[in-house]
Amino acid sequence: MSEPIEDKNTKRDYTLMPLEYEERIIDRFQFGAEKYARDDWKSYGPPERLKQYASLHRHLRQAQRGDTDEDHLAAVIIQAIILMHIEKSL
Repeated sequence: MSEPIEDKNTKRDYTLMPLEYEERIIDRFQFGAEKYARDDWKSYGPPERLKQYASLHRHLRQAQRGDTDEDHLAAVIIQAIILMHIEKSL
């Protein structure tokens, strides 16, 4: 697990993440909010881990195949973020 930056005087540099990729991730969160409900993933706990891993792997395989019906790589990142959220409750 990533540790916070130790030097309290050092600020995170959010410009390190290219904006175009950040926008793809936000777009994917919005897609999920419209399909399910806003922030529904925040209620996920350990029982949902296998489902999230399955979704992550499914989207990864779809990206590897070159499927373009949706942004599968952004979906992989979203699933990883959800798994990091679940990890906090373990």
